[in-house]
Amino acid sequence: ISNQQSPIAVAGGRQCLRAAAAAAAAACHLGHVARCRRRHSMAGFEMKSALVLLVVMCSMCTTSSWGQSLGTAATATTTATTATSTTTSTTTSAPSTATANAADPGAGSDASTPVLASTGGAHNVIHIVIDDLRTEVGAYTTTHDIFTPAMDRIAARGVTFDRAYAQQALCNPSRASFMTGRRPDTTQIWNLNDNWRVKHQLWTSLPGQFLAAGMLSLGAGKTYHDTVQNGLKDGVFEYDHARSWSPEALPYRNPCWTQGIDCSGCPRRKKGHDDEVGWDIEVLGATDESEAEEETSMARKLSPERWSIGNVTEDWCVWDTGDLSDVLTTDHAIGLLQTGVDSGKAFYLAVGYHKPHLPWIAKQEFFDLYPIENITLAKVKTLDDSIPPIAYNDNDSESPWEPLDDYSARIARRAYYAATSGMDHEIGRLLDALDESGVADNTAILLHSDHGWQLGERAGWRKNTNWENGVRVPFMVAVPWMPQTAGTRTDHFAELVDVMPTLAELAGIPTPSTKLGDRLDPVEGVSLVPALGGSEVVKTAAFSQYPRKPKDLDVPWQNNGIDHSDPSKFEYMGYSVRVDEWRYTEWYPWNGETLEANWTSIYASELYDWRGSDNTNMDYDLFENTNLANSRGYEVVLLELKALLRRQFKPRGL
Repeated sequence: ISNQQSPIAVAGGRQCLRAAAAAAAAACHLGHVARCRRRHSMAGFEMKSALVLLVVMCSMCTTSSWGQSLGTAATATTTATTATSTTTSTTTSAPSTATANAADPGAGSDASTPVLASTGGAHNVIHIVIDDLRTEVGAYTTTHDIFTPAMDRIAARGVTFDRAYAQQALCNPSRASFMTGRRPDTTQIWNLNDNWRVKHQLWTSLPGQFLAAGMLSLGAGKTYHDTVQNGLKDGVFEYDHARSWSPEALPYRNPCWTQGIDCSGCPRRKKGHDDEVGWDIEVLGATDESEAEEETSMARKLSPERWSIGNVTEDWCVWDTGDLSDVLTTDHAIGLLQTGVDSGKAFYLAVGYHKPHLPWIAKQEFFDLYPIENITLAKVKTLDDSIPPIAYNDNDSESPWEPLDDYSARIARRAYYAATSGMDHEIGRLLDALDESGVADNTAILLHSDHGWQLGERAGWRKNTNWENGVRVPFMVAVPWMPQTAGTRTDHFAELVDVMPTLAELAGIPTPSTKLGDRLDPVEGVSLVPALGGSEVVKTAAFSQYPRKPKDLDVPWQNNGIDHSDPSKFEYMGYSVRVDEWRYTEWYPWNGETLEANWTSIYASELYDWRGSDNTNMDYDLFENTNLANSRGYEVVLLELKALLRRQFKPRGL
């Protein structure tokens, strides 16, 4: 098959026929004929056959008790907007297709009914959220292992999703998205400053859905983004307060912000002189005092009391307690866990960890896991000329073509690895407490990061992109009452917007919809529970986006961050879709008045070939190095992906 094949056509007509048969009972049970939206995925005869099959089976449903029973059973396991793809096993690649999901590319954006009837919460759930963690951990790869035994324990108990994605690679937009079940263009949260609750007073949050169902809703640490949730009240950040949390969890405690612990920098470790930085030669990996002196020279120019977040080469430290904020978060979470157990009620417990967010803080023992000489580097260190510079985030490298030197890159990578291992140790303490609590067999665990992180690939550091390393996240679901899933993995697509309905179904409660006037405002994610056993492909695409605000359009890669910018000042929005064999991104000018993309003009586009990828043991340098959007031979692929992307993001009527 040529490289010009339609990514939709890969799935073929037979898949649609099988999907039609599986969905027919649910469709007639809901009183309408489901439409097969794979318009270009089969010959006309096969399309007509699928629709005829739906009509015939619907008539059977309405005239027989068998059909009605079948419809009832089908509805209990799926909604009409969920199942569109053929059944695969957890070890078999999902079909290569650019067709998004079910009745809408957002797979669930039209849903208005709960996933399940409320049972008052039959099961407990623990929701672990990690900051800035990429998938380079033990459960995901053996090529660049970061030592993460606690996360490996969760993977051994459940399902590891190899293709899970954030909706925006920045803390506040991502967290506003998965904590409300809506995408960034719906929340209108794209920067670090804005508060989703101010914009959407009536929405029920992810923790709030458990409150509404009569469960305990408990939380500790960085769940919502720091500093913005309802602002300050009596000197304390509320984190959505009683709209999200039970009285037992209030006042909400996030050590970084509510207990006076400064998360913005590493404390000084003095060695005789107030202006000296307490770095040991063996910690740095330096060969002599002069080399260590050179590596710390910039740090001496900073505050005599704290370091601010700066270049990744300097923004780390060894500290005797490790990252105290995560230690205290775990202590508090263990106490809340016991509160939930003692209550006798079903509970939701959210635990948010700060590391490996900068600054990278860890005990010496975690740095010792990674000898500096064993640290590998990115293989592709600069940006290819085929990639539009607007896709690049201004970061710690001098430019997309001037990466950090190898020694500095090794130091930064080592500090990131050490901070990750230190954070994982805290997860281990939480798991130990769960195992000793007596409720482990009735408690599901869902772990994920808020987005990924780049460690020098294509001269990129940090997050802030639509590239794979920026938006792909670790995602693990352990469900004790589904023992057949233990130790399995799946390459089914997942998005963080799916976390809210997934946790609701695991607990046995409904996912709420908000009544706005005469219409419903539903969550936009879908439950991933049907995919846990490999029995159903819930979605076949994942969507992400990122804004840009370059100061100088002649150098769009420079000074282009939007962290604290008002959305009316954005210059561009990049929209991206990832399917089985491709990633496609389009950059549009931004209308600061309407807060929408100008869909009549494309500034730049990117097409990356993911054919032949192994989603396990992924090489972080092998893909997305050459942009094919302007190459000949990909016209059909581009047309299909462009249509898919616009169906997801472009407002209706434009």
